[in-house]
Amino acid sequence: MKKLYTVIASVALLSFSATAQQETFSNSNNVGHHIKYSNAVANDNLVSTKINLMGNPVKDVITLQINNPNQTKYELSLYSSTGRKVISMLYDHPPGVSTKQVYVSELERGTYFLVASSEYEKKSIEILKQ
Repeated sequence: MKKLYTVIASVALLSFSATAQQETFSNSNNVGHHIKYSNAVANDNLVSTKINLMGNPVKDVITLQINNPNQTKYELSLYSSTGRKVISMLYDHPPGVSTKQVYVSELERGTYFLVASSEYEKKSIEILKQ
C-alpha cells in the first residue's frame, strides 16, 4: 500500500509541475463593470518578475521598477476602471533591475490598472491617478 501511495503522489506531483500555475483576481468598479486579471506562469522553471510601483497615487509619471534576471519583452498596457485600454507600449527589459516610466499627465483622475505581459506571465498593478 505504501508503494502505491508513493507512486500516486509522484504522478500527482509531476502532473502539477507540468501544468500552468495561475492566480486570478477580479475587481468591480462603481459603474457595474467587472474586470478580471490573472498572473500565470507557463513553466515552473521560470523566474517570476517583480514589479514595484514607485509612488502611488501618481500625478504625471508612473515609475516602475522591474526585476527579472532574464532579458524579457513586455507589453505595458494601462486600462481605465471601465476596462478601456488607454496606453499601450512595448518594453525590452534588460537582464536585472530596470526602471521604466509611463507618462500619464493627460489622463483624467481616477483608478487605472497597469498590466505587464510577457510571453510567460502577466502582472497587474492598481494605479491611482491624481
